[in-house]
Amino acid sequence: MTVPKNLLTTLVVIGLLSMIAVACGGTGAEPTVTATTVILDAHATSTSTVIPEIVAGPTDAPSPPTAVPPDTTPTPVQRQEQHESFTVHDLDIEPLTGSVFETLLSKLPDNQATREYTRLGDVAGVIAALGFDPLRPGIPHEEQTQYFEDLVTADFNGFFVPLWEWPAELRDYQSRLDIYPDMAFDWISVDQFAHSDNFTFRGDAQPRSYDVALGAFDPAATMAALAQCDCDQPEIREHGGIEYFAWGDGNGNAEIQRRLARPYYDVLGRGPHLLIRDGEAYYTVRDGVIDEHIDVIQGTSPSLAEVEEYVSAVQWIASMGIVNEITLRNKGFSLDEIVQVRRGQVTTAEIVQETSLLMPFTMVATGIGYDGERSFSGLVVAHEDAAIAESNLKLLLTRLGTVTPARRGSSYARRWSYLVDRVEIQTSGRFLIARIYFTLPGTPWLMDVPNSLLVHS
Repeated sequence: MTVPKNLLTTLVVIGLLSMIAVACGGTGAEPTVTATTVILDAHATSTSTVIPEIVAGPTDAPSPPTAVPPDTTPTPVQRQEQHESFTVHDLDIEPLTGSVFETLLSKLPDNQATREYTRLGDVAGVIAALGFDPLRPGIPHEEQTQYFEDLVTADFNGFFVPLWEWPAELRDYQSRLDIYPDMAFDWISVDQFAHSDNFTFRGDAQPRSYDVALGAFDPAATMAALAQCDCDQPEIREHGGIEYFAWGDGNGNAEIQRRLARPYYDVLGRGPHLLIRDGEAYYTVRDGVIDEHIDVIQGTSPSLAEVEEYVSAVQWIASMGIVNEITLRNKGFSLDEIVQVRRGQVTTAEIVQETSLLMPFTMVATGIGYDGERSFSGLVVAHEDAAIAESNLKLLLTRLGTVTPARRGSSYARRWSYLVDRVEIQTSGRFLIARIYFTLPGTPWLMDVPNSLLVHS
């Protein structure tokens, strides 16, 4: 948008007068306000966002004590870089240690699949922070369904509750299955969950997925419920002295005639392998996955919580306020990978768009958060060193202002800057950290998928 010369002159004069007023301590009648460079655009607004001190944490799930996050109120603007439709502010936060997201990392094995793609969700923490009454396992199924609907239709300006998406293979069928009588747990039992898989970039590798939940789980109660169930009884398997349940052979083959059969078959008719411990549940349809979890539990194999950059990324996202989910990825950011995963919907030229790509980075964490008024996308990018992180800060802001999202449709024909009105950003060592506010509710999820913004050379 071209700003008329007389309007631009007026804006500059107002900005200078505002800064002079700040230097003189204000008039005494009005509070002192720090001047912020705002570039006007018909579709964008910029408002001061105050982040409440809210801890995303569990209600009942076992986890390390959740630390009180530092004050995340935006600091006075120091970087005043001009862009067409968003303002840039310094983000001054410190990483939050001991959150439930770190607990979830400690339950996942460190391997190719978990590093490539992992989602962490805090259901109970978000419900508590938003003021909803928690539900307890075993309530009538119709009440669960109504509760889901109330959460989905609640208006939090684009922010949503991650709705017990455990296990991932059954998350779309929560309203159709009443599993509590057979398993002594149900969807409401889940306070936090984690899901990892290597399906997107697996190449010739065997597909594997990992589903973990923290919450109201009791192995003795599940054993007793299954004994009373008029349904397929599981095989009891053992690894490292720990027993778990197994339905099916674990090769991932579907038996469609068992679709959604009792007690716990998925929509393709695959039976799970299931480990239930006090406060924890582990689910898979593949042989060997539960064994990997047991090795982590017994300390004979490392967990994802022992990977420094993954832990640091989670700590930075967790410090931003209420966060419903965090997604961790170390693939899908090169030109070839984005074209591959988009299945030819975009070309290399449509991603590059004649603007410099980011310099190489090692992994990315994204998370959708809520500051009490607006939803935002939290972003953490890990690099080999601090110099690259600082360079990518400038390159990221440039790409925000000049490229369009790599998606089809008229809604994405305009630049990222049309979708964003405020960016709070900082670097800390080799990490680039940002809180990005979008102009339309529901669009922060765009950062969570392969796109034209987070592309490295």
